[in-house]
Amino acid sequence: DEKAIKLSKHIETMKAHMIANDLATAKGVYQFFKARSEGNDVVILDAETEQEIQRFQFPRQDGGNELCLTDYMKPNQVEPICFFVVTSGQKASQYCNQLKEEGKYGDSAVASAIALECAEGCAEYIHQQIRTVWGIPDKPGITTAELYKLHYTGLRVSFGYPACPRLEDQAKLWEILDPETHIGVTLSEEYMMWPEGSVSAMVFYHPQARYFRINE
Repeated sequence: DEKAIKLSKHIETMKAHMIANDLATAKGVYQFFKARSEGNDVVILDAETEQEIQRFQFPRQDGGNELCLTDYMKPNQVEPICFFVVTSGQKASQYCNQLKEEGKYGDSAVASAIALECAEGCAEYIHQQIRTVWGIPDKPGITTAELYKLHYTGLRVSFGYPACPRLEDQAKLWEILDPETHIGVTLSEEYMMWPEGSVSAMVFYHPQARYFRINE
């Protein structure tokens, strides 16, 4: 398809330009926390005193398996959980905005997609490091296709998505992880991340953890 070939060449040209000019630089911050579940709540604890420092409440399915994210934790037992934020950097967002201001909307859309994919790639890498620290590393030689199909132990979820739909919980994540100080990622009043090419997540290590939807 001529249009597909043209778009593919456009993307590869934009990738090369962004790499040559250092316009997308992946960076991230992650931290392990002590936590416990209480009903449908995940309670984050102080590392020393094990007193509550933050709390996330999640919905439970009305039917089916009646799942909630807290099912992937042992009730009332202290165990680890991890949070991270990664980004492709401020330069990428500034470049996308510059293209838009110049009326180059197609170029801006392509650059934005590349910046987000860069952040997604960094998120996969950070999650892989977290699994290794937890002693549940991927099998030797695992392929990218297998990673896409979630052939690994554990689960990462992002606020605003089906199992944890409260986007405003991003603010709670920012309070305990402070990604603005560490990697320069800020939150808008609508809890959207800037730079736009950024990804945040909460990570569980439970071996049976799987994605699921909340009934609407």
